[in-house]
Amino acid sequence: MGTPAWIKGLMNQTLVWWANPVSNGYNGWTFDAPVEISGRCESAQDMVLTEKGDEILSKAHVYLDVDVKEGEYLYLGTLTDLDSAPIPSTVDGSMRIIAHSTIPALRSSTETLTKAYLNKPYFNR
Repeated sequence: MGTPAWIKGLMNQTLVWWANPVSNGYNGWTFDAPVEISGRCESAQDMVLTEKGDEILSKAHVYLDVDVKEGEYLYLGTLTDLDSAPIPSTVDGSMRIIAHSTIPALRSSTETLTKAYLNKPYFNR
């Protein structure tokens, strides 16, 4: 499984990704250290169904070549734009992943593309 090279070529934006949210037991979350990934961001509203069955209006979606989960965060920019490894919910412009889907690539039974739906106002860039 993977993303075709021609699609990866269209993913020309750098994003910071905070993966694997884990409850800290005090009404907050911890994440893996943020990493940079490539993707393609679009400002668009989509009505999506979360894993819990809630309908939520997303404010943007992003095409990625990595698998993501609900509750993770994305930020359009680089790690050098951020102060150390901040809590993603406090970063101006970060967006929470509220739903995701895996889409088969054209003319392929093994290559896929991930589409993540985000719920804060579109990236500030």
